[in-house]
Amino acid sequence: NEALRGCVQAFEATRALASCLESGDVLPQALDIILRLTGRGRAVGRLIELPSRTAEGIEIVGFPAEVLGELRAEIELGKLFDPADLERSVIASGDALTGALAPLGLADTHLLALPIRLEGRVVGGIWIFSDGNPFDSDERQRAELVVEQAELALINAERFLQAREKAFIDDVTSLYNARYLLSALD
Repeated sequence: NEALRGCVQAFEATRALASCLESGDVLPQALDIILRLTGRGRAVGRLIELPSRTAEGIEIVGFPAEVLGELRAEIELGKLFDPADLERSVIASGDALTGALAPLGLADTHLLALPIRLEGRVVGGIWIFSDGNPFDSDERQRAELVVEQAELALINAERFLQAREKAFIDDVTSLYNARYLLSALD
Protein backbone atom coordinates (compact mmCIF):
# COMPACT_ATOMS: atom_id res chain seq x y z
CA ASN A 1 0.00 0.00 0.00
CA GLU A 2 2.84 2.36 0.83
CA ALA A 3 4.50 1.74 -2.55
CA LEU A 4 1.22 2.30 -4.36
CA ARG A 5 0.62 5.49 -2.37
CA GLY A 6 4.10 6.70 -3.39
CA CYS A 7 3.34 6.02 -7.07
CA VAL A 8 0.05 7.92 -6.87
CA GLN A 9 1.86 10.80 -5.18
CA ALA A 10 4.49 10.76 -7.95
CA PHE A 11 1.84 10.69 -10.67
CA GLU A 12 0.02 13.64 -9.10
CA ALA A 13 3.29 15.57 -8.82
CA THR A 14 3.88 15.12 -12.56
CA ARG A 15 0.66 16.91 -13.55
CA ALA A 16 2.67 20.12 -13.87
CA LEU A 17 4.70 18.49 -16.64
CA ALA A 18 1.60 18.04 -18.77
CA SER A 19 1.16 21.80 -19.00
CA CYS A 20 4.68 22.45 -20.34
CA LEU A 21 4.38 23.82 -23.86
CA GLU A 22 8.07 24.63 -24.19
CA SER A 23 10.48 21.71 -24.27
CA GLY A 24 13.05 23.77 -22.39
CA ASP A 25 10.78 23.83 -19.33
CA VAL A 26 10.38 20.05 -19.06
CA LEU A 27 13.83 19.06 -17.81
CA PRO A 28 14.07 21.58 -14.92
CA GLN A 29 10.58 20.67 -13.74
CA ALA A 30 11.25 16.92 -13.99
CA LEU A 31 14.45 17.27 -11.97
CA ASP A 32 12.64 19.26 -9.30
CA ILE A 33 9.88 16.66 -9.03
CA ILE A 34 12.29 13.72 -8.86
CA LEU A 35 14.42 15.38 -6.19
CA ARG A 36 11.34 16.12 -4.07
CA LEU A 37 9.99 12.57 -4.43
CA THR A 38 13.28 10.85 -3.66
CA GLY A 39 14.42 13.25 -0.94
CA ARG A 40 17.74 13.90 -2.68
CA GLY A 41 19.38 17.26 -3.34
CA ARG A 42 21.67 16.88 -6.36
CA ALA A 43 20.92 15.99 -9.96
CA VAL A 44 22.13 16.49 -13.50
CA GLY A 45 19.87 16.42 -16.55
CA ARG A 46 20.92 16.57 -20.16
CA LEU A 47 18.94 16.65 -23.39
CA ILE A 48 20.48 15.98 -26.78
CA GLU A 49 19.12 15.35 -30.27
CA LEU A 50 15.59 16.69 -29.93
CA PRO A 51 13.90 17.11 -33.32
CA SER A 52 13.40 20.86 -32.77
CA ARG A 53 16.76 21.42 -31.10
CA THR A 54 15.03 23.96 -28.82
CA ALA A 55 15.68 22.27 -25.50
CA GLU A 56 19.08 20.72 -25.91
CA GLY A 57 21.17 21.54 -22.96
CA ILE A 58 22.22 20.80 -19.44
CA GLU A 59 20.40 21.33 -16.16
CA ILE A 60 22.41 21.05 -12.94
CA VAL A 61 20.73 21.23 -9.53
CA GLY A 62 22.11 21.27 -6.00
CA PHE A 63 25.84 21.66 -6.63
CA PRO A 64 28.07 24.32 -5.08
CA ALA A 65 28.60 27.43 -7.21
CA GLU A 66 32.38 27.02 -7.23
CA VAL A 67 32.20 23.72 -9.18
CA LEU A 68 29.23 24.46 -11.46
CA GLY A 69 31.31 25.94 -14.28
CA GLU A 70 33.84 23.12 -14.26
CA LEU A 71 31.11 20.47 -14.01
CA ARG A 72 29.20 22.03 -16.91
CA ALA A 73 32.40 22.12 -19.00
CA GLU A 74 33.11 18.44 -18.30
CA ILE A 75 29.57 17.52 -19.30
CA GLU A 76 29.66 19.62 -22.49
CA LEU A 77 32.93 17.98 -23.50
CA GLY A 78 31.24 14.59 -23.12
CA LYS A 79 33.53 13.41 -20.32
CA LEU A 80 30.66 13.03 -17.84
CA PHE A 81 26.98 12.14 -18.08
CA ASP A 82 26.69 11.10 -21.72
CA PRO A 83 23.06 10.06 -22.36
CA ALA A 84 24.11 7.87 -25.29
CA ASP A 85 25.54 5.44 -22.73
CA LEU A 86 22.13 4.86 -21.11
CA GLU A 87 20.17 1.89 -22.37
CA ARG A 88 17.89 1.53 -19.35
CA SER A 89 17.56 2.97 -15.87
CA VAL A 90 20.26 1.75 -13.54
CA ILE A 91 21.57 2.38 -10.06
CA ALA A 92 25.29 2.75 -10.63
CA SER A 93 27.92 2.37 -8.01
CA GLY A 94 30.74 2.49 -10.51
CA ASP A 95 34.22 3.53 -9.50
CA ALA A 96 34.86 5.09 -12.93
CA LEU A 97 32.25 7.80 -12.42
CA THR A 98 33.22 8.28 -8.79
CA GLY A 99 36.83 8.67 -9.92
CA ALA A 100 35.86 11.24 -12.54
CA LEU A 101 33.83 13.24 -10.00
CA ALA A 102 36.38 13.03 -7.17
CA PRO A 103 38.62 15.86 -8.51
CA LEU A 104 35.56 18.11 -8.48
CA GLY A 105 34.77 17.08 -4.91
CA LEU A 106 31.49 15.47 -6.01
CA ALA A 107 32.15 11.77 -5.49
CA ASP A 108 29.08 9.75 -4.52
CA THR A 109 28.62 6.08 -3.70
CA HIS A 110 25.47 5.54 -5.78
CA LEU A 111 23.90 7.22 -8.77
CA LEU A 112 20.46 6.67 -10.29
CA ALA A 113 20.75 7.04 -14.05
CA LEU A 114 17.54 7.38 -16.06
CA PRO A 115 17.38 7.60 -19.87
CA ILE A 116 14.93 9.93 -21.62
CA ARG A 117 13.59 8.42 -24.84
CA LEU A 118 11.65 9.80 -27.77
CA GLU A 119 10.55 7.63 -30.66
CA GLY A 120 12.58 4.70 -29.36
CA ARG A 121 15.93 6.48 -29.13
CA VAL A 122 17.72 8.06 -26.19
CA VAL A 123 17.56 11.87 -26.38
CA GLY A 124 18.71 12.63 -22.87
CA GLY A 125 19.29 11.44 -19.38
CA ILE A 126 18.83 12.28 -15.72
CA TRP A 127 21.36 11.37 -13.05
CA ILE A 128 20.32 11.58 -9.39
CA PHE A 129 23.04 11.52 -6.72
CA SER A 130 22.34 9.38 -3.66
CA ASP A 131 23.97 11.81 -1.18
CA GLY A 132 25.13 8.76 0.80
CA ASN A 133 21.64 7.24 1.04
CA PRO A 134 21.24 4.26 -1.36
CA PHE A 135 18.18 4.18 -3.60
CA ASP A 136 15.47 1.64 -2.93
CA SER A 137 13.19 0.08 -5.55
CA ASP A 138 10.25 2.37 -4.69
CA GLU A 139 12.35 5.50 -5.26
CA ARG A 140 13.57 4.10 -8.55
CA GLN A 141 10.03 3.28 -9.62
CA ARG A 142 8.79 6.80 -8.76
CA ALA A 143 11.71 8.37 -10.62
CA GLU A 144 10.98 6.21 -13.68
CA LEU A 145 7.35 7.29 -13.57
CA VAL A 146 8.40 10.96 -13.58
CA VAL A 147 10.72 10.34 -16.54
CA GLU A 148 7.88 8.65 -18.46
CA GLN A 149 5.70 11.71 -17.88
CA ALA A 150 8.59 14.00 -18.89
CA GLU A 151 8.92 12.04 -22.15
CA LEU A 152 5.22 12.60 -22.85
CA ALA A 153 5.60 16.29 -22.03
CA LEU A 154 8.53 16.56 -24.46
CA ILE A 155 6.46 14.92 -27.19
CA ASN A 156 3.60 17.35 -26.56
CA ALA A 157 5.96 20.35 -26.52
CA GLU A 158 7.54 19.25 -29.81
CA ARG A 159 4.09 18.84 -31.39
CA PHE A 160 3.01 22.25 -30.10
CA LEU A 161 6.13 23.82 -31.62
CA GLN A 162 5.46 22.14 -34.97
CA ALA A 163 1.83 23.32 -34.94
CA ARG A 164 2.90 26.87 -34.07
CA GLU A 165 5.42 26.87 -36.92
CA LYS A 166 2.82 25.56 -39.38
CA ALA A 167 0.47 28.38 -38.40
CA PHE A 168 2.95 30.86 -39.90
CA ILE A 169 3.41 29.06 -43.24
CA ASP A 170 0.96 29.06 -46.12
CA ASP A 171 -0.10 25.54 -47.11
CA VAL A 172 -0.10 26.20 -50.85
CA THR A 173 3.02 28.32 -51.34
CA SER A 174 5.07 27.16 -48.33
CA LEU A 175 5.92 30.83 -47.74
CA TYR A 176 5.42 32.84 -44.57
CA ASN A 177 1.89 34.28 -44.27
CA ALA A 178 0.40 37.51 -42.88
CA ARG A 179 0.17 35.99 -39.40
CA TYR A 180 3.96 35.61 -39.39
CA LEU A 181 4.38 39.21 -40.55
CA LEU A 182 2.21 40.49 -37.72
CA SER A 183 4.06 38.36 -35.20
CA ALA A 184 7.46 39.49 -36.50
CA LEU A 185 6.38 43.14 -36.37
CA ASP A 186 5.26 42.74 -32.75
